[in-house]
Amino acid sequence: MKTKLIFSAMLVSVSLLAQPKPTYLTRAKIGTMDCSVQQNIWANHGSSDLFVCITFPNEGYQSDFRTISIDLQNDTASITELINDLQKSTIVLGQNSDMVLDNDAFSIKTFDVANKIYLYESPKNGDGHTELSKVETQHLIVWLSGAMRNRSKYIRTQQGSKKVLSSI
Repeated sequence: MKTKLIFSAMLVSVSLLAQPKPTYLTRAKIGTMDCSVQQNIWANHGSSDLFVCITFPNEGYQSDFRTISIDLQNDTASITELINDLQKSTIVLGQNSDMVLDNDAFSIKTFDVANKIYLYESPKNGDGHTELSKVETQHLIVWLSGAMRNRSKYIRTQQGSKKVLSSI
């Protein structure tokens, strides 16, 4: 019995170490979206990941939350593309034309009948989406641009965390 209890405690400890410990380096609430630069620290192997995360309630399913995650350290092209596509969508908005912009990490759609921009999660994850007004889109562009500007600071923070992990 005692052996089973010790074994169970060890399994719980190992599984807890296998889970990343998220740290939010910056957060913002834009409309219904929670935007963050998130560092996931993997204590079991002393490494960490750095992501831009945009979490939103799936339109029509308010209890179903979806997240767009883009690697801030290794995939800056997708973040730049998201910023550029959001800028394009604000120009098209209100011009009575449809537009679809696809990426592996997200999709953006505008429709001539709606004065909204639709931000979709990665098509491989489903069709979860949220609606953005032009003002919310502009706020998201500013926030993402700031995350890109501060990228090197976040990476230095991440490297400092790795040093702390390796000394433990």
